[in-house]
Formats: sequence, structure tokens, C-alpha cells
Amino acid sequence: PLSPALVGALNRRLVLGYTCVPRLAKTLLESVLTRWARRESEIVETVGCLVADAEELVETLVEDVDADDAQAEEQVDRIGECLSRYWRYKQIMAGPQAEPETVRQVLELLRSRKITNKNTIVGGGLCGAGGGGIMALVLSKDCVSCDVKQTLFPTNTLRERSGMGEEDLEALESLQRMTWYDCNVCLQGVTVTTLDTPEGTNCYDDYDLSWQTCTE
Repeated sequence: PLSPALVGALNRRLVLGYTCVPRLAKTLLESVLTRWARRESEIVETVGCLVADAEELVETLVEDVDADDAQAEEQVDRIGECLSRYWRYKQIMAGPQAEPETVRQVLELLRSRKITNKNTIVGGGLCGAGGGGIMALVLSKDCVSCDVKQTLFPTNTLRERSGMGEEDLEALESLQRMTWYDCNVCLQGVTVTTLDTPEGTNCYDDYDLSWQTCTE
């Protein structure tokens, strides 16, 4: 089980974003599987790194069920670092085309101090194979979710103070369609309920998949 302090810290510092850049992952996956079948050294080594990082992440999550707030914040920092490494490894696996330009711009801006004079995130990357265009971010300790929008959609005052040029402004305008969401750790998880139905009915109608209700 996770410590209450860690759950609270994750709930404060996790952010999901829809990048509006979904893409077909089939070609990327085919390339990865082909390279894995050939046992290319880069792929084999990267898979080993992914496994090691996954194990480190699990250890970080459950290392202290009685963690206090300060310890929990340190745990979240390490989780963010794991997420960033995970995203770099996935790019090695799938090649540079795995990271859309918009995603690269977002992560670069949020890691820089150019606009708000602070690092907004400690880690981030696309979820899964990246085809859905959903990005997960771990905020820095002293940041809140609205800091993401402030960094990506700065006010005129912030733009002037940061000395942003026309090229920077054009890059920001390309991010305007993105949407951002707070998210919480789901302690219940996925539940599947099997229902008794008359013989001959469609089996695909015989189950109910539900997820813990999201709160605003």
C-alpha cells in the first residue's frame, strides 16, 4: 500500500494533458519488434534499463508506508525522474519520430526557467506507446497545476519579462489547443462485474467495466 502522505503528494503533483497530437503507433511498434527480433544491442540494453527503472519505481512507491510529508515529496521527485528516463528510453526504442515536435516544445518549456524563473516539472512523457497523445507530468514541489498553463500560455507581462521573441511566441501559439487535467491516484482500481444473462445473449453485453468516478 502507498502511504497517505505519498498519495496526497501525488494527487497534488500529477497532471495529465491531451496534446491534440494523436498518431498511429502501429509503424513504430513494428519497428521496435523488428529490432527486438534481431536482438540489436541498443534495444536489448534499453529493455534492461526499462525493467530496472520499473523495479526502482515500485520500490520508491512502497518503500515507506509511514512516510511523512517531506519524505513523500522526495519520493515524488524520484518518480518524476523515473518518468523522464522512461520517456527517453522509449524514444531510443522507437526512434526520434516517437516524440512529436509539440511534445518536445512542451517538455522543454516546462523544464526551463525562461518564462516563470522556475522549473515547472521534475518529469514528464507520453503515456503508453504515445499514440493517444496523452502526456503525464510530475510537477516540481512548489508548483501547482495552474503553473503549467502560466508557463505555456504566459501573460503579456511574463512574455515581456522573459524577453520572448517572435519565434518563441509562434511556438506557444501552436500549443493553445492543448488541455490539462488534475488527476488523482485511484485506490480502488478497475472493477469488472460479471452478470448472469439468459442463454444465447451476446457475451459482449455480459460485463460492466467501471472506473472510480473522477472528481473535479
